Amino acid sequence: MAFVDDGVIARTYLLQNLPAPWQIGRIVLLGDAAHTMPAHLASGGVKALEDAAVLYEELAIRDSLETALTPYGQCAPVER
Repeated sequence: MAFVDDGVIARTYLLQNLPAPWQIGRIVLLGDAAHTMPAHLASGGVKALEDAAVLYEELAIRDSLETALTPYGQCAPVER
């Protein structure tokens, strides 16, 4: 490979989840917006579904949107 300089060809970046809260007022983050990760992991859709399930559970047991979003916005990522 005489045409390629020695050195770094690819670099992997480790990304971390955003710190809580994921919500301000009536605005909430889901999926890729809340769980930063490289595209090659292909987990954004799964994270969005997990977030939607947690948010659904909070909405089902709370009296208002604001009281449902606050606990959701402070929850830790789901561990597997």
